[in-house]
Amino acid sequence: MYIGALRLSREGRDAVAAGQPTQAKERAVHVATLLRRLDVCLDHGVAPDLSTNLSRLYQHMQARLDQAEAISDPAIFDEVIAILDKLWDGFQSAEKSSYP
Repeated sequence: MYIGALRLSREGRDAVAAGQPTQAKERAVHVATLLRRLDVCLDHGVAPDLSTNLSRLYQHMQARLDQAEAISDPAIFDEVIAILDKLWDGFQSAEKSSYP
């Protein structure tokens, strides 16, 4: 889901830059949907602190994408991309460190 959210976020940013607000809005809606799915999948019973922090980040990104400015300000997509990139890198690092 992270890879899809990153791809769609980049497409959204590119649509904003190209002056295509309809396409930017579509991408923002799709990314927000993926973020909601990621949020729902969190298991607060296994890792409560991590789950709470991830949930807050997912909700923050959703709120940013829901802003009317998302279709005209590429910085909103850039912020989402930066957060998703950092999270994806962290998950990949954690996965690599868990294997000998």
